[in-house]
Amino acid sequence: MGKKDNKDEKVNVYDANAVKQLFDDNVIEVVKKNGKQISEQITNIKFGLGIFGCSLAAISHFFPVPFPENIPLLIVCVVLYFITSAALQYITDYKEKDIILTTVPDNGVSFQIGTDVVTKENNYEMRLYINGESIVHSHHIGKYFTEEATFLKEIFHNDVSILLLDTKEKRN
Repeated sequence: MGKKDNKDEKVNVYDANAVKQLFDDNVIEVVKKNGKQISEQITNIKFGLGIFGCSLAAISHFFPVPFPENIPLLIVCVVLYFITSAALQYITDYKEKDIILTTVPDNGVSFQIGTDVVTKENNYEMRLYINGESIVHSHHIGKYFTEEATFLKEIFHNDVSILLLDTKEKRN
């Protein structure tokens, strides 16, 4: 299979989730092309919590003690599973919010990019968070698609690059 770069990318422009996924993937691609490293710290924490939760479920199900005697173990597993699920929910809702990437600190400075598709206005909004400030770029989704729903990758990449240039200006 060839790379997607060589083919026209088409998406159902009426599916906000598909459009947002396409845009988010391309934002990450542009950030990587600009030499920024993406921090995987939050992803790794969520992954570890997920593995821990699955391990609790497996232990509670397959522990080799018959039912009436394993009730204390089941209670501990259920409580820990609830705490793990609550921690994952907290990270997703309050730490990540709309953030799709965080960069590794470069000269002590990192930034985050958050995105949203404003469906009532048909806009894609990119927010760059740096040094406690936020830079917002909002464009109509139609700007990035032809009438045949082919994604105009170059135009989108150019707009994201402009956002990254704004970042450099804010840091200096």
